Amino acid sequence: MASGQFNSGGIYWTGTTGLGTGLERQIDDYPINIFNFSLHPEVGYFIKNKIAIGAGIHTEFGLPFGSNVDLYAATYDMYIGPNVRYYIPRASDFQLYVYGNLQYGAYQRSLDYFEAEYNRHQYYGFQVGPGINYFFTERIALDARANFRFRHAWNAAMGGSHDLIGVVFEFGFSVFFPSISFFDMTN
Repeated sequence: MASGQFNSGGIYWTGTTGLGTGLERQIDDYPINIFNFSLHPEVGYFIKNKIAIGAGIHTEFGLPFGSNVDLYAATYDMYIGPNVRYYIPRASDFQLYVYGNLQYGAYQRSLDYFEAEYNRHQYYGFQVGPGINYFFTERIALDARANFRFRHAWNAAMGGSHDLIGVVFEFGFSVFFPSISFFDMTN
C-alpha cells in the first residue's frame, strides 16, 4: 500500500516541471501578467509518519503577456529553500498531501543585457497548496500540485520593491525510498 512510503525514516526525491501564471505589481508602476515555465528538483526526509521536510532548487523562465508587455522582456529566476509535505494517507493509489516551501532567490530581466546589473532583483517568499501522488508502482508516483505563490522582490542597484502573486501548477515524478539505513542512528 502506498501509505507505507510515508513512514518515519523514509526519503523521497521529486523532479517536477511547472507552468504558472500570475500578476506582478510594482509599486509606482504598471501591473504585468507573466507566464512561467519551471524545473524543480527536491528531496525530503520523513521525520515522522506522514510528515517530510526537505529542500529544493528551482529554476524558472518567464514571459510577459497581455497589456504592458513592452515594459519588460523575459525573466530568468533561481531560488533555493526548505519545503514541507504532510500526507493524508488513503487506501488508494492516489495519495493527497499539503505542500509548502520558503523561497530566497534572485531573478534577472533581459530588458537590456548591457545593464544586467540594474535588472537583477532579489526576493523572498513562500508557496503553499495541495498536491497528489498517483502511485503506478510501489515506489514511483506521478506528482501534481497547484500552489499559491507570494514573493516580495527588491532591486539593490536601483532601489524600489514590488510584490509578485500567482498560481503555479507543477507536474513530475516522485521516487520513494521507505527506509535508508544510513539515517538510522542506532546501527
